[in-house]
Amino acid sequence: MLRFLLITIVIANSSYAGHYLAAGYDLLTSAKLEDNFATDGTNTSSGGTSEFEFEPGFSIGYEYRNASANSWGASFGVEYHSEKQVEEVSFSGETAQATGNDNATIQITHLYFNLIYRWDVFYIPFGLNVASVKYTPPSTFIGEFEDESSLGFNFALGWELGDNFLIEYGARSTTYSLEYTNGSTVVDYGEGALVTTTLSLKYKLF
Repeated sequence: MLRFLLITIVIANSSYAGHYLAAGYDLLTSAKLEDNFATDGTNTSSGGTSEFEFEPGFSIGYEYRNASANSWGASFGVEYHSEKQVEEVSFSGETAQATGNDNATIQITHLYFNLIYRWDVFYIPFGLNVASVKYTPPSTFIGEFEDESSLGFNFALGWELGDNFLIEYGARSTTYSLEYTNGSTVVDYGEGALVTTTLSLKYKLF
């Protein structure tokens, strides 16, 4: 009975299960959309590439994870990224810097699931996400924007800092499309990847 109790305690202590609160800093948020198409009802053009770079920002999140040392584990969670203004826009290689305080903004919320392989204090999580994306044009902009997002991928590198803290540097890439309409004028920016890279600190609540 004593031997069984000792084995149970060891197994319980080796588990890395818990509920975590996450705070992060988004170093990069960018969208690269290909096969642009534009028409004013008479003239058309197609085949270009658009790139949007957004300012850095912050994120908060919740995660439940279970990953023991030297084995596979899993996690799932939700991550809210603060609204960010666009800093730079590029159309087929022509780049323009955004100025002023009334630029287009983007806000992203990720729901994700990861598999985890953990060694001792080092681990690698990777998996899938679905994203809710809100693109908001400047208040003076005339016309309507419509954007869509779908399934994406996650990859990160993580370290255990003591019993209650984790630090991770990771990226989330989500399929994304954007279209602008104003009367007979239509600009379809095409489809591509919306990428966010984040440095996160996670604290084990219980």
